[in-house]
Amino acid sequence: MCRADKSVNVITAITIFHLLSIGCYITSIVGNKWWIIEKNGNTETQGLYKHCTDVTGSNKCITRTNILQFQDKKGTDPILMCTILSTFFILLSLTCLSSTICCCKKKLNMRKKVFKYTIILTLISVICIVDGMLYAEIEFKDEFRESNRLKCWSYLVSWIGAGFQVITFILTICLLWIRPKHQLIGY
Repeated sequence: MCRADKSVNVITAITIFHLLSIGCYITSIVGNKWWIIEKNGNTETQGLYKHCTDVTGSNKCITRTNILQFQDKKGTDPILMCTILSTFFILLSLTCLSSTICCCKKKLNMRKKVFKYTIILTLISVICIVDGMLYAEIEFKDEFRESNRLKCWSYLVSWIGAGFQVITFILTICLLWIRPKHQLIGY
């Protein structure tokens, strides 16, 4: 019986990190705790799709009805779009990876091409999420200094997802140097 080659293990790790990233992104979008702002005894909780204000025990929330409808003011739209785009490119990358398992087992040239497409898609995904997160850091930097604005768990989970994507990108680059076992023994 033949043992599985190393690329299957790396592809499995890549798939797990992709899925963890998607989980982090969904959690950060659905979670309502990106920032907490305290002004004049009121507490505002801001998320990517929901904004709540707690005025002396009364909680009012505004929920976005259309995620892709953008506002003219400075806000979380670019962060939301970058997160959605990153998730889209992760799904495309997973589709490429699954095609290597199904279709390209013994065709080394085809396998390398698919790995290159996977690397490109993963790189685009990393660029999208890092761009969104750096936008949040830079665009709201002054507001964090001026007010009692705290970064919360949804924000941190999104950064963790970005970290998973960077690890995934490094693993996808490693795929180029791993040869299938049947290519090593001369079949």
